[in-house]
Amino acid sequence: MRKTTALSNYKSVAVVTAALKNRLTAVCEAALSGASITTVRPDISGSGLPTKGANLFLYQVTPNAAQRNADLTTRRPDGSVIRHPTAAINLHYLMSFYGDDSAFETQILLGSVLSNLHAKPALSREEIQQVFSASALGSAGAGGAATPGDPAIAELKVAGQPQLLDPSGLADAVDLVRFTPTALSLEELSKLWSVFLDTPYVLSVIYQAGPVLIQDTSDQLTAGALPVMLPAQIEVMASGPPSITQVLPSGGAGQPIVTSSTLSLAGSFYPGAVTTILIDGAVVQQVTLPAALPAGQPPITGVAIPATLASGAHGIQVVQQLATGLKSGPSSSPMHSAVAGFVLQPSITSTSVAAGSSTRDVTVVVAPPVAAHQTVSLLLNLLTPAAANPFGAYQLAIQAPQSDGVTSFVFATKGQPSGDLPAGTYLARIQIDGVASPLTFVPPPLTGTATGPTGFTAPQIVLA
Repeated sequence: MRKTTALSNYKSVAVVTAALKNRLTAVCEAALSGASITTVRPDISGSGLPTKGANLFLYQVTPNAAQRNADLTTRRPDGSVIRHPTAAINLHYLMSFYGDDSAFETQILLGSVLSNLHAKPALSREEIQQVFSASALGSAGAGGAATPGDPAIAELKVAGQPQLLDPSGLADAVDLVRFTPTALSLEELSKLWSVFLDTPYVLSVIYQAGPVLIQDTSDQLTAGALPVMLPAQIEVMASGPPSITQVLPSGGAGQPIVTSSTLSLAGSFYPGAVTTILIDGAVVQQVTLPAALPAGQPPITGVAIPATLASGAHGIQVVQQLATGLKSGPSSSPMHSAVAGFVLQPSITSTSVAAGSSTRDVTVVVAPPVAAHQTVSLLLNLLTPAAANPFGAYQLAIQAPQSDGVTSFVFATKGQPSGDLPAGTYLARIQIDGVASPLTFVPPPLTGTATGPTGFTAPQIVLA
């Protein structure tokens, strides 16, 4: 039975070394009788190194590249601990071999260690638990047959516990510690051994052990938020939301959209559903679509444009209420279409010209009312351009209104920077925020002779 800790603690480094020492002790003893394993610095003789056996020395610790960035956020903004911080490291061991070189003892030991670590590269959980065995734990152990533990890192078990404990938590880590041989060049090996002054080189090999995950458990974890009392009811629809593919005026495709127009919406809609139409986010109409939608015709027709809607670009959207089928909770759920755009053109409702001795002003009444700060200008085109002015096009701009609801504007046709406008009959258009009012168009007959004017015919302004 193991502790149910997810990751190991600070004792794991020593446990890996002790467990590896236990394994190599058995391996070397089987290869050469009387061989032993030490874990000291490979200094000059007389420092505890074996006369026949191997020395295991941890000479370097490096971050584990694969898992060093897997440590998620560990604290909340208020500083409380969400999860224990974890360091992922690799351990680098120098294994040096000692014995009678003339009898090839060092090479026999080297070969036995290489063979074992290649066949069993991972440190098993049982090997880790054996570090804390009967010999280390005294009478509380599992019997004399257990592998001797290391009393330097063992902990006495809690009184009354029937099984041994692993105080490092390493035996319960998700990832097993694996041993990988490291190839060093002659120069790197020389630098490593030069650290040990006055120590002659002996046959040695380098191994990396990892990953070793070490948690800092010094801070108390804090509980998360309470669970949701009422789980959300998830609604699955067989198809997507409604969609608007085209916004059509009452006059048909290609005709201008003005305040007096009504709109028709073509697209994909759910039949029989209560449908709300919004323009610029405001509800303008609510209808219930028929159970059978007309084929080849817009399903939604007769949408009136608010009289106060200013000229310019606007968005129209459809919201349909669909039955959810839920036994409890709301009986219907709204489905929103994407916003479709349309341009509302201004209209000239009346014009008048007031001429004085030095002035000639044109008054234009428009619909819909102009909103504050919208740009306003009058576009005039001579109906019959003169030879001296073949284009006969003029644009008269005035100051933008400072308040909403303005419908009447006065334009001076004399005293302009380019001079007075010449007398004549003009086609007139009012332009609001770059959107011009439509002109009346009379198409020429396909056959025969026209009985009246054709082309653009109105509205007209006559300047004397």
